[in-house]
Amino acid sequence: IIEAILKQHCGNLLFISNEESEEQLFRKLACQLSSIPLNDINGMLDEVMMTFHKTLQSERAILQHLDTPWEEQRELILETIARNKVKFLLIDKIQGIPNNSRRISRNRHLTTIVQDLKAIAKAHRIAVVATSSLKQKVEERDGKYPILSDLDGPATLEENSDMVMLLHRSEYYGFTEDHIGNSLKGVVETLIPKSRSGQTKNIRFTFDKAYPKFLPFREPTYRPLPIGDDPWVH
Repeated sequence: IIEAILKQHCGNLLFISNEESEEQLFRKLACQLSSIPLNDINGMLDEVMMTFHKTLQSERAILQHLDTPWEEQRELILETIARNKVKFLLIDKIQGIPNNSRRISRNRHLTTIVQDLKAIAKAHRIAVVATSSLKQKVEERDGKYPILSDLDGPATLEENSDMVMLLHRSEYYGFTEDHIGNSLKGVVETLIPKSRSGQTKNIRFTFDKAYPKFLPFREPTYRPLPIGDDPWVH
C-alpha cells in the first residue's frame, strides 16, 4: 500500500507501527521501492542505507514506531497531519496500542480507537487504513479462511469500517495445491466481505517473500477449475 501511494504521488503518508521498529519499517520500504531483496538490504552498509533514508523522506513517507497509550498517539497523529499535510494514515496494528487504564476494558479501548480514527478521517478528509489481528478460532476452521466475525475485538471494528479486507495465504498453513492440483505457492487471497462503496468480492495476488510485497496475480501455471466449481465466481 505504501509503495503504491508513494509511486502515484497521492499525498503525504504517515505509517505507525506498534510492533516493528522504525528501522525495520524503513528497510522493508527501501527494499520495495528499490527492488533490492530484503536479505540484501539488511546486509548493506549504513552509509548506503542513509542515502535510501533521505530518498524516502523526500518521497513524503513518515515512519513511526510507537508504544505509547492511544491518547498520546492520537495527539501525535493530529499534530503530524496538520504539520505535514498527511493524506494517508496507516496503523499496524490496533490491538498493539497500549491500554494503560485498568478501568477501561479491552473492547472499550479498541472501540475508542476505531471511533477516533473514523472521526479523524472525516474531519481531515484523509484515508485511514488500520490492520487487525484475527481470533485464533480461524485456525480451527477447515481451509483456515477468515470471516468478518474473526476480527479480534468488539463488533465496532467492523461497524466503523467502510471496507474490510481479510488476507488468506494457504501456503502459510501448509497447503501448496488446491483440490485439482493448481499450485498455491505465493498465492494470497484477499477477501472483501464488506464494502460500503462497492461490491464484496475476492481477489488474488502473488506474494513475493524476497521484497516482501504483493504483486499482480500470475496465472500461467493454473489449470482451470470445472465450470461451476470456481470458488472465486460470485
